[in-house]
Amino acid sequence: MIREIAKELLKWSKDAKPLPTIVRGARQVGKSHTIREFGENHFDNFIEINLETDPKYLACFEASDIEQVLETIVLLTNQKIVLGKTLLFIDEIQESVKALSLLRSFYEKKPGLHIIAAGSLLEFVLKSQKISIPVGRVQYLFMQPMSFYEYLDASGNSNKKEFIQQLNHKSKINEAVHQELLKQLQTYFILGGMPQAVYSYLEHKDILIALQMHHSIINTYQDDFGKYSKLASANILKKLLYKVPKTISHKFKYVSVDSDFKAREIKAALELAIDANLIYKIKRTSGAGAPLEAEASEDHFKLLFLDIGLMQSLLGLDKEIATSFDIDSIASGALAEQFVGQELLMSLEFYRRKNLYYWEKSGAKDSAEIDYLQNISGLIYPIEVKAGKRGKLKSMHSFMQKYKPSLGLRLYGGKIDYEDALLSLPLYACRELHRIVSGIED
Repeated sequence: MIREIAKELLKWSKDAKPLPTIVRGARQVGKSHTIREFGENHFDNFIEINLETDPKYLACFEASDIEQVLETIVLLTNQKIVLGKTLLFIDEIQESVKALSLLRSFYEKKPGLHIIAAGSLLEFVLKSQKISIPVGRVQYLFMQPMSFYEYLDASGNSNKKEFIQQLNHKSKINEAVHQELLKQLQTYFILGGMPQAVYSYLEHKDILIALQMHHSIINTYQDDFGKYSKLASANILKKLLYKVPKTISHKFKYVSVDSDFKAREIKAALELAIDANLIYKIKRTSGAGAPLEAEASEDHFKLLFLDIGLMQSLLGLDKEIATSFDIDSIASGALAEQFVGQELLMSLEFYRRKNLYYWEKSGAKDSAEIDYLQNISGLIYPIEVKAGKRGKLKSMHSFMQKYKPSLGLRLYGGKIDYEDALLSLPLYACRELHRIVSGIED
């Protein structure tokens, strides 16, 4: 399994005074497996303790002295800790508030120790216990499901990823190659990037098994909601889980979740789901310039779901529909917008919580909306997403007339085209957007 975040971990491993690192992300996106594989491949000694499945390790953090904590871990694991050669991995760290609070002390009192923590419900604990993680003493890495590129690697199609990575605005793509890449993309639209679903499909070549895995993951999320009902209603969280996939590409309205609940109750549940990385906000903002967050609205937004595969299963995808699935027939392009949103998130740095933005002009006779805005080298570019090969670009023209960017960008089912300040790229080349645009501007 080749995960892109492993490159960041490798850089971190070479630091003489590494910051204790917390890998954050929704349950079952592959945090533990990735850290374990990384530790075993890049350190002489890898120590893993799981505070949920083996609660005896909770006692390690009863002491406030770091030397005593490490001594207890050494005795219980029967392994040595050697600075620079040992990776200590504390999994499910949310089970111990004391362990979370002690992380900063490892950096201050044991410099040179490589320590990573992860926890599926970590966001809930940080919020409920009001734990503050000190900046400059502990760092975060945010992890998401497998990207389309990671899927290509896992499925033995690395050569196709490498082909896409070589494309530029002048590239001519053979029709047979284009259709093959669309076929791979079509499979990813169904499977998504949850590692268990991807690998169960690759092992058994049966889409039904992958869909069953989706529902198993969804059930796990629902079980989690009940554990943190003090922060938000478990019933509302469950409703959000099923309602949000239906709202993709549309402005979110609290009343669309359930008219029986108050807006403030739904808002609390939504913010918790966002903290848990199950849902992402796409904020409305101006296209006047960077930073996009400066004029972003907290009250006008769209939502993006964690994973396109889980989204499809929540929408009722079954084996019969999946086997006849056609990207060109996607209603309203919602799945295409979900895919592009996921890929744009994955193209951003791992060290901060990621944000996406869109643009809208309201008017009775002159309304317009741009699906995404992206900051590329300090300039703002509009991105329109089209599921098929065709589609009007009225909103694009409206945006470009108002803000006059040097390029408008379209992601769609067709091939590469660059004409009259409009760059069109196939959906499967979404991750190359920044590179190709930079190449044109240079």
